[in-house]
Amino acid sequence: MGRLKWRKPWFRLALGGLALSLFFTNCDTPHQFSLTDEASLQAQGIYSFSAEFSPNTTSSLPIDLIWVIDNSGSMSNEAAHVRANFEAFASTLEQSIDFRLALISKSGNSGTNVSLPYSGVNYLQVDKTVASRNPLTLAAQAICPAGSTCGSISGNGTLTSFLRAESKKVFVIVTDDDADITADAFARSFEANYPASQLAVFGFIGKNKNCSITRLGGVYETLSSSTGGSTYDICLNDWSSTFSSLVNSLTAISRNWIQMPQTAAPIEKVLQVHVNGVLIPEGSYHFDGSILTLSPSIVNGVSGVLRVHVIYQLQMGA
Repeated sequence: MGRLKWRKPWFRLALGGLALSLFFTNCDTPHQFSLTDEASLQAQGIYSFSAEFSPNTTSSLPIDLIWVIDNSGSMSNEAAHVRANFEAFASTLEQSIDFRLALISKSGNSGTNVSLPYSGVNYLQVDKTVASRNPLTLAAQAICPAGSTCGSISGNGTLTSFLRAESKKVFVIVTDDDADITADAFARSFEANYPASQLAVFGFIGKNKNCSITRLGGVYETLSSSTGGSTYDICLNDWSSTFSSLVNSLTAISRNWIQMPQTAAPIEKVLQVHVNGVLIPEGSYHFDGSILTLSPSIVNGVSGVLRVHVIYQLQMGA
């Protein structure tokens, strides 16, 4: 891993009355940065950090996927959509990222049942009937050690030995109902055993009343928004495009990330992100406290090195 080398200021940016110097950097190994990377301390706890980033690097953050599929009677069409796309989804990921795939669902190839498309050490199915309200609860129980209580959830530990300590844990929920626990309860349960930065939640959920759904997936919307995930409309008649979008998002999580520098106090918020000198919208990146992830829309199609400049603020008085 190459150490960052600082260069002379390239340009200056006015932010809230402060003149902030942004620096280009040079890195022997693009994309991954150690926690000791330097940062330029600015007035009032505001720092700037700059690095070169290669989206085509072979290094990747391992991802452990946990799918949970609602097997209730209203989910026949949705289960069929998953079955139709699951094999191609897994095959595409195998060619691009380091991942494992766990599935909590009643096993089968008809009705509301779904089976894993492949077997092996990187695949595991928990053969269990999932009700419409409890996918999130079942997920929390599975990642909590047996006999333990994680937050308010009693664990059964069915996935604890399958998940890797260093991986990003990505949950994909498929349901036409809302959860029976709050987003905060799930997050607390997760954080009892894993860093909050390792959590991401995606969902194929009810987003409107365009089809016969039980409830809108408000809890899943909250979790996806707070963890850098996405939600997809369960009412769509063709899920191929949403599966493609999910693949792009997972690839971004695995490859399009930058380790922020170690700081004396926790980073409170990212104020601005510039890519190749252009300020990108807030929705084009996600910051989880230590890692900045660029969205596929920023990185896709880029064959060279991106120059990424981040302005962030530390927690004052921490």
